[in-house]
Amino acid sequence: MFLGISALHHDSAVCLVDGQKILFASGEERFSRVKNDSRWPTRAIDHVIKHYGTPTDAVFYDELNFRKRYEIKRKLRKVGINNHWFVPHHNSHAYSAIITAPWVCDTPCGVMVVDTIGGKKATSLGYWDGKNLQWLKTFPYPNSLGLFYSSITRLIGFNSNVDESKTMSAAAFGTPKWQEYMEKYLIDIEKDNYTCLKDFERGLGYGVLDWDIASSAQAVLEKILINLANWLQKETGCTKLAYAGGVALNCVANTKILQNTNFDQVWVQPAAGDAGGAMGSALQFVPAKWENAYLGYDAGDTLDPVEVALKLIRGHIVPVVRGKAEWGPRALGNRSFLAIPSKINSIRLHDIKGRQNDRWRPWAPICLSSVAKDNFDIVQPSYEMMFVAYSKNRKWFPYPDKTARLQVVDSTNNKWLSEVLKITTENGHPILINTSLNAKGKPIVNTHEDFTKEVNYEKYI
Repeated sequence: MFLGISALHHDSAVCLVDGQKILFASGEERFSRVKNDSRWPTRAIDHVIKHYGTPTDAVFYDELNFRKRYEIKRKLRKVGINNHWFVPHHNSHAYSAIITAPWVCDTPCGVMVVDTIGGKKATSLGYWDGKNLQWLKTFPYPNSLGLFYSSITRLIGFNSNVDESKTMSAAAFGTPKWQEYMEKYLIDIEKDNYTCLKDFERGLGYGVLDWDIASSAQAVLEKILINLANWLQKETGCTKLAYAGGVALNCVANTKILQNTNFDQVWVQPAAGDAGGAMGSALQFVPAKWENAYLGYDAGDTLDPVEVALKLIRGHIVPVVRGKAEWGPRALGNRSFLAIPSKINSIRLHDIKGRQNDRWRPWAPICLSSVAKDNFDIVQPSYEMMFVAYSKNRKWFPYPDKTARLQVVDSTNNKWLSEVLKITTENGHPILINTSLNAKGKPIVNTHEDFTKEVNYEKYI
């Protein structure tokens, strides 16, 4: 068994593979209860050893200097793992997408990695020929789209490297009136290249929420990503793109890439950021089949889908802690609040999650794949919420640009959740709200105990 590890930057995580399947994958934050925990994943490793045995090898997602390598090797030997490997940061991202892609992994594809920094690289464009990865073009730090977007996140009053999803959400409420300014003073954009102007981020500071600044940053990001993806598609001739890195968590931009390039399929695994490096590190050595995103801590399966569906139909908000936790930052029905869409449920959910100041953020819809196209224009169906759909009906809580962070479900992906949705659909409720089960400032719950201790649920039901 190979244990992939990402740590010491942010979003520490582990992934265990055995050559046939991915056995386990989880962020350290789910065990430590510290959001975006960057520390050595002690608790996650202990869980792996306790439930799966001691791995034969460990692979770290970064190339490090001798001192840091020694420290990591010492930590691993302490728990009985004696074989240690280190891989380049962007390679770990790349393999996390290449090997898990829904097409056969020996299929040639374009490869794109975009993050803040990894091994002095910020963006890497490459080609997978079915056996080997070749990098064709790289952009060194500080020419970083991740740094650009995180700086804008801080400028509009959010926390950088944490709240970029809020910036993406806020963008839908504004107009890109500052796009020209950003392209003149922050990022110089050419057809196939971009350059971040020197020290652009230092003077931006920390401000207040501005929809137009968020919209402008999103427009700049999308423009550059589309340019890069088009160059890559023409250079490789591929029709499939394996895409990873923290910037790949921007599901709106992911959809724009699909819509504005000749790639007919784009794959982004749900932990595209640094956590995903743990998976890519292991899969680079031991390719294993991707089945679904439910790879974390197993909380058991005691919830009756019929009972849950009936509660939803009666207007209740239902917390779900069941089965294996989702891999990545997005709840996919196993660690979720579910509810029938209504004004009162929306208010109650905002209160439960401590979003009294963020009530401008719409909720994510979830529905069966069989009814999805009746209610949404879908560019590419996504079980993992890595792309957006366009709502055909204003009642399905889209953003002002009609985008919805839709999760589609069927029995092959999540049988329990599909049974809940089948019952609510038959009773006139084909669309549910799905939002992460967590308290403000806390990661998504891992266990029933986490929910009991952290989420002030009873107060608002």
